[in-house]
Amino acid sequence: MTATLAMVDPDTKGRSDYAIVRRRVGEAGLLEKEPWFYKRSITAKRSVLVACLLVFRLFRNPWVQAANAVVLAIICRQLGFKLHAAGAGPQDLDEAEKNR
Repeated sequence: MTATLAMVDPDTKGRSDYAIVRRRVGEAGLLEKEPWFYKRSITAKRSVLVACLLVFRLFRNPWVQAANAVVLAIICRQLGFKLHAAGAGPQDLDEAEKNR
């Protein structure tokens, strides 16, 4: 078995582990916002929401409605998370630059 030793940056001495990891993640570009991801995700979830509402309208079978209710609950929760994040700040990088 071989052990891999991580290189320690000299400028990280005395910094918290979180600060070090946050800086590395930021340098890797993983904290950049992806506006197309938000647009595609919200559009897909809205489509599933409309489909669930149509299933409620078209089918009277209680088992179908129960399964549909579970899917509808998951979609509503996901939409809530996504729309809350969208309300917290602009997801479009161009718009973020205009607001600074």
